[in-house]
Amino acid sequence: MNVEGSQLAAYPAMKAHGFRAVGDNSVGYCLLSDSREGCKVYIVAAIAEKFASWLTRSGYKGAVVMSRLAQLRATTGGLKSCNNTSNAFEYIDIIENLQIGYKIIQTSVDNRRSAVYITRIDFIDHAEGDITPGLYNVDYKATRDEWVLDRKEQAQIRRSNMAINGNCRHAEVAARDIMPEMVNETYKDVSSSQGIKDEGFGLFYSPRPLYSGDQHGKTAQHNQVSFEVSANKLDGLMLAAQKEGRTTQWVIHGDGCHLFRQTSRRLRGQTLDKHTVFFAAPKGNFQTLLPLVWGAGLKLHEEVFKYHPHDCSQPLNRINPRISKEIRKFGRDYKGIAMTALMNAQSSVEAVIGYLLLASAAAVFMFTVEFDGWIVGSGVLAVVVVVIVAIFAIITAATVVAVAVEKFLELRNILASYANDPILNPHMSPFKSAIELYVLASSENRARGGSFLELVKRLCRKTVQRDCAVIKKLLLWPSIHKRLPTAWQASKLNIYGPDFERAPWKELNLSGIKLKFKNPSQTEMFLNNIRVRQMAIYKNQSYSPPWDGGRTRTLYKSGWVYTDGLSGDGVVGGGILQMIVQRRDLKKYGLQSLFIPEQLAVILLDDFEKDYGERNRQLREGDYLEPYNPEVDIWLYPKTVEELNPTEHRGLTCYSFSIWQPFEMKRYTWVAAITDEHLLEFSYMPSASGVHHLADDNNFAEVVERTVREFTENLYITLTPDAERQRQAALSKASKLAQQRA
Repeated sequence: MNVEGSQLAAYPAMKAHGFRAVGDNSVGYCLLSDSREGCKVYIVAAIAEKFASWLTRSGYKGAVVMSRLAQLRATTGGLKSCNNTSNAFEYIDIIENLQIGYKIIQTSVDNRRSAVYITRIDFIDHAEGDITPGLYNVDYKATRDEWVLDRKEQAQIRRSNMAINGNCRHAEVAARDIMPEMVNETYKDVSSSQGIKDEGFGLFYSPRPLYSGDQHGKTAQHNQVSFEVSANKLDGLMLAAQKEGRTTQWVIHGDGCHLFRQTSRRLRGQTLDKHTVFFAAPKGNFQTLLPLVWGAGLKLHEEVFKYHPHDCSQPLNRINPRISKEIRKFGRDYKGIAMTALMNAQSSVEAVIGYLLLASAAAVFMFTVEFDGWIVGSGVLAVVVVVIVAIFAIITAATVVAVAVEKFLELRNILASYANDPILNPHMSPFKSAIELYVLASSENRARGGSFLELVKRLCRKTVQRDCAVIKKLLLWPSIHKRLPTAWQASKLNIYGPDFERAPWKELNLSGIKLKFKNPSQTEMFLNNIRVRQMAIYKNQSYSPPWDGGRTRTLYKSGWVYTDGLSGDGVVGGGILQMIVQRRDLKKYGLQSLFIPEQLAVILLDDFEKDYGERNRQLREGDYLEPYNPEVDIWLYPKTVEELNPTEHRGLTCYSFSIWQPFEMKRYTWVAAITDEHLLEFSYMPSASGVHHLADDNNFAEVVERTVREFTENLYITLTPDAERQRQAALSKASKLAQQRA
């Protein structure tokens, strides 16, 4: 097939993105990049049309992809490329969420010039908005009391503590909610109250497609190539760190062992004694993984591995006595832990058998259940109502039996091994006790049975989504669908989120200062949304360890998911809302009161410059895989009082603003002073998982903004008489100073 100019003109999208027709010298290809430097780049005409159409729809991603494709003329077959496991003559590069396959022809053959020929382009099934496999830094931000992921991929290991995640929804969850505790508990410095917070840690991110069984229409070869590319990245990073003499300590969690197994195979025969590894609730055959670790010359942590007592996600590893023998091979220093592993295996047999029995019983009431927790409207087929009532009866009976035999905590935690939620699942919290897990999973004023019911409902919702396609189709009939609850009638252009109108009120007491707000439960992510109900804000011991400029305490954390109803794919995104209180050191800034808006602005702008200004500097000067691109990478944050957007909220002056990177979702923040030296801050961090917030086919961004607006509209702050006197005195002083300046 020859690609003539007339044919190419029929596809304006192709011309718009730089594809050019060529003659007989490159049969069946379009010219993508023509330069005197490096190779020319051609793309198969058969895929160029569809590819150009995708570029047109994808907006900013298209510009990034085209720029990177043009660079293939200089980077083809380099260290960052990987050979296709089924075709040694084909190279693989990953750009954004695309996997590019290409061949390099050194001399002209078969009417084809010496050039780079792109032969295929596949989509890698990472979640929309998620990052690709690679190394990323995770840092603790004391001002917000949270862990923050740097989404720019690192070229080298620069942290002493490293992690590979297991099962998680996306990278933010792994970096923020799952891995920090594991790394800290494994390698924390007992002499430091901050643990790993000072340096942070590095995360080699392992996305779900690398270990999940879901291929979403892709071939096994497709997933295997992605797996090989990731292993290639990881072993290169480890070898480079070893060569530099850099000592690193690794925590590999759960399904991350699949990637580490492949990497260890590639490192066989090396001596990587600068790397120490610890396995947190390892998945796969742990007995066969240990010889690979030994063969690569890696060191084992003194405790080797750990499971939560109620984690039955990998029962055979817990009862396998041969694991003890493999540990012994690492030397005398591991004799004690090998004996402990053997005793644990023997004592776990009874627990695993009990798990299998409980899991079988749970399957009875997990197959068909209530649909997402909402009451079905009148007019839906009676059989659906009967099933729901019957299931609730079974759930209630199971709860009574569990409490009666005093096995509630064990049953709750074992069932939670099915849940993809770090708060519920013992597999994601190997260092927590059963009691600690229960406390986390219990919401305000909720008894044991209530917490158990909430867990079962969540697990049942997952089962319905996965196994009840027939019932879903039935409910989509127009005559039934229009009579269903609002959440079920949602679509991508009418996304359903938290309902503040029907939400219950929550109250917090901060040394007499009353906070009142609404907490919707319809699409709630977390059960433990109230961290603090009462706090003495004038006592330093009430806060987390101090940082330069003040002290911080997280008061409340909740999150909600957004759905597109029965007609769509289910969850299309989520958001995390966090409330913190800060006690600021005014002497450090030479200020009198945070109630004076200009002085509160001074502190906020200084914080942003130190945080996001420093991030931008690191992006410009840091050692990253991809060069700094200000149109994509730069952090945008308020730099003036006007950009802080000062407003009045029920008599209090507050600031309401956003922080974001181009093409990424905004982080919404609301700040107000509650005493001379205390400020209250709310931040909302949304993320899309099934849609892109800039696309025209959904209203996700609009719904997120509505969530933020409705939360603040339902927020009430009542100051104490003393705090009110401070506010009036500060405003009077500010007014006099303004008159003097005038």
